[in-house]
Amino acid sequence: MNIRLKQLAERQNDVVRRSQLADAGVGPGVVRAQIRATRWRPLGETVMILHNGPINILQERWAAVLTAGPCCALAGITALQMGGLRGWDDPRVHVLSPRGRTPARIDGFQWVLHETRIPADGQLQVIGSPPRTRVERSAIDAAGWEPNARTACGLLAAVVRQR
Repeated sequence: MNIRLKQLAERQNDVVRRSQLADAGVGPGVVRAQIRATRWRPLGETVMILHNGPINILQERWAAVLTAGPCCALAGITALQMGGLRGWDDPRVHVLSPRGRTPARIDGFQWVLHETRIPADGQLQVIGSPPRTRVERSAIDAAGWEPNARTACGLLAAVVRQR
C-alpha cells in the first residue's frame, strides 16, 4: 500500500471513495485485483472498504458521508452521538447534504439523507472526523426531524444536561 493511500486509510478508518483511490495513484486494475483477491470490497458504487472483515459503526458513518459526496456531513442524532450524547440510540446514520443531491444507496446500511440549502463547505460549520455538524446545529436538526414533539423536547434537554 503506498504512503498516500495508507495515510488516507488511517484518516478515514479504511473507507475511501474510488476517486480518492485514483488521486492516491491506485489505478482501476489494482482496485479490481484487490476486490478479486477479496482483500477489499465495494460498498455501493462510490465507496470502497480496504479490508474484508466486518464493518464497524464508524466505518458505516464514513461510508455514508463519502457516498453522499463532497460538502456533506454527519448531522442530527448521529453527529450528537459522535459528540458524546448517550442514551439516544438511532441505528440510522443521518447525513446533511446540499439540496438536490441523490447519492447511490449502500445495501445493508440504514442512512437518511437530509437536504440543506447551506452546504458543508460554505457557512455551515463542520467539525471532526468524519465531518459532522456542530452540536448546536445537530441538536436543532435532530429535534426538528423528530416526529414526536415530546421526544424532541427530551432530546434537547438531554443535550443540555449531558453538555
